[in-house]
Amino acid sequence: MMTPDILRKLTAELAQPITSERQVVYILCQVRKIVDRDPNRQRWNSLKLYCDWAMHTDLTFDSRTRPFIQQIEDFFLATLSPDGAGVSQAQHEAIQKLVYLDGFREDLHTFFVEQGLPHDLADDGEKWNGFLRHYGGVIHDGSLVYGKGLQLIKRMTFTTLPSSSEAMPFNIKWEILFNDGRGVSLMLHPNWKLLGSRLNVTYAARDGEPETPPAP
Repeated sequence: MMTPDILRKLTAELAQPITSERQVVYILCQVRKIVDRDPNRQRWNSLKLYCDWAMHTDLTFDSRTRPFIQQIEDFFLATLSPDGAGVSQAQHEAIQKLVYLDGFREDLHTFFVEQGLPHDLADDGEKWNGFLRHYGGVIHDGSLVYGKGLQLIKRMTFTTLPSSSEAMPFNIKWEILFNDGRGVSLMLHPNWKLLGSRLNVTYAARDGEPETPPAP
């Protein structure tokens, strides 16, 4: 199949209201095909991760998950470690894009514009929330795994929770498993802002150890 054929099919699909998880998977599968043919496809690494996650709920590709998880690890090192220097404004904004999937929206918008595709899906808040609601259903309880080399994090699991607001498709909870067997959860604030999100400081104790939550 040539790229023009994929673009034609994507244009037809994007013209339809997004009402199912099937449509989300189909759109992202076609996007992934085009990205793979881009000579400069490295610039789409984060978009590829979001596409792959819709097709492989548990992502274990080191080259794909490492950049994402590394940023989360840097955030935790800065906030939880006694030696941490604190989180910069730039780090704060980058992490918010990651954990709230805002970066996904930006990447998809850029991709649609460059390919000459309809981009109101990423422009319109209501349409984006509808798309994201079904995407959340596809990747619900999915995980990102990096097998080696990180100081803290081994696995991150994404869970969607019912939202109390009609303006939001779902609330988000990230469960982070550390290499030492402990874990922490990040319950994101329902206004889709990192500020005010709750970090669950109750760690699961390892075998033979008392449960000793760290100071907030």
